[in-house]
Amino acid sequence: MIVADYTILWGGARAFWERWGFEPWRAQGMEGLRRRLVFRKDSLLGEVARYYADDHIVLKHGGARDREAVVRGWPACADVMVQRFVFVDRERPRAVRRSYWLGFRGYLEVYGHTPDEPGDKHARDLTALIDKAWGIVRQADAGHL
Repeated sequence: MIVADYTILWGGARAFWERWGFEPWRAQGMEGLRRRLVFRKDSLLGEVARYYADDHIVLKHGGARDREAVVRGWPACADVMVQRFVFVDRERPRAVRRSYWLGFRGYLEVYGHTPDEPGDKHARDLTALIDKAWGIVRQADAGHL
């Protein structure tokens, strides 16, 4: 059962999201946006290490049920340091942080965010993008009246 559907944030601000490296994403009945950030450590001899951070903005979901499914069952990914999920919804549940194998296999962070409200300080970069897209969509809707 779908509790929240903010997919208008993708359709109404597609160019904005693409500029920030996001693409459409679907998994386990949820829909939203995803991007992978690459972190490289270089030295005089070249690249020493490479690791990733995956960001997911969940626009269509089943609320607490889907958040709990992500927290309890989302798998670790090779070479991914952190996987962050921001569930866009009217309610803002407590942020959850979980480690895989004491952090050796990475971390999972799950946040909730309501557009145009203060975001969690640990996901402020993503919540600011959600708020900006919300403004773009509202401005476009106001222009059609």
